[in-house]
Amino acid sequence: MNIFLTNFTVLTSYITTIRKYKMKNFIYILIALTFGITIFNVTQVDFSNPLGGNSMVALICTAATLCALFILLIFNSAKAIDDKTRRR
Repeated sequence: MNIFLTNFTVLTSYITTIRKYKMKNFIYILIALTFGITIFNVTQVDFSNPLGGNSMVALICTAATLCALFILLIFNSAKAIDDKTRRR
């Protein structure tokens, strides 16, 4: 019974470590994607008439992707703080 609990503890810590690194990589991929979409939307803005036609849609999408980018950065910072406090 004791061997089973020891193996189970090792297995759960290993799975937790894998999940942590997968989540971190997933967040970095999402940050890169939102950054790329933001750049794409900025290139779609017609600066001679920024509030007309498709430029308005591009501005709204740029604002939305910037909000998503800031949320992802805040989440990444919160995860880093959580990891540091759990180590203590």
